[in-house]
Amino acid sequence: MVRFIQDENSYGPQDQLRIVVDFAKDVSAKVEVGNPLAEMDFFYTLIIQRIPLKLRATLRKILLFRHTCASIQSVMELQGSDLDHMDINFYHASFLEFMRDPQRSKELCIHGDLLIGLRRELLAWLHESTVSLADSSHIVFPSDTILPEGRSHTSHYFYVLICFWELCKLLVHQLDPQTAMSLAELPFNKMLGLVDNGFRRPINALLIRNNLPANLRDKVIRKGKCLIPGCTNTEEVWILGHGENESVPRQSGNVFAKLNTERQESNIGDIDEDDSHSTIFLS
Repeated sequence: MVRFIQDENSYGPQDQLRIVVDFAKDVSAKVEVGNPLAEMDFFYTLIIQRIPLKLRATLRKILLFRHTCASIQSVMELQGSDLDHMDINFYHASFLEFMRDPQRSKELCIHGDLLIGLRRELLAWLHESTVSLADSSHIVFPSDTILPEGRSHTSHYFYVLICFWELCKLLVHQLDPQTAMSLAELPFNKMLGLVDNGFRRPINALLIRNNLPANLRDKVIRKGKCLIPGCTNTEEVWILGHGENESVPRQSGNVFAKLNTERQESNIGDIDEDDSHSTIFLS
């Protein structure tokens, strides 16, 4: 509350103090017996509801990705000045717990409808960007895409892809059938044919597979015999997609050399031996 009153983005400490006093009077009449978090939840709700409605939706998406936002500095601290490397430090773990629990934050919750909607939004963006994909110099983004300064088209494409994968890993909500079916139709062979040497991020394949509806798992990610002609590996590898869209991503467990195939140029490369067998790398 002290940080809330001292907020430099407000109309001043007197106005903020008046809000807190009014809030305290209101809460005293609403606190439920046996709920020790009620007062804190009311205060968190007050903080979020003071953000304009249009910006509030953006804030909840940011919190979903655990990024940063100066508008709620009374509950979190920003570290770093570069947007791509900015870090977030919550003063109380209970704030993020509040934002994740629909019973506590209700319509403000970052899981549930927001999570489902954001998965679909990013997936639609990936589909639209991949339709005419030929190589890294001919990626055509949707018209409303704003490319961050200094970021290449290839890097931004994979940044969005990784954000989508991260949301797919959240076990609080299995991917709904509509999203999973759309994901199964992604042209993974085109997507993973792009190479950006400055980008490497591990993705846990098993988590994503387990978060898919059982009847669609094999169409999105599965274990199988290596698809690369001439490959002598006898162990099963992770395969993304199905049919003409399937692709073998860079992954741990076995080391492959780059080989040209009729479908794609293999992007399986040198991997650290300590990596998990359930991890694939997009690079």
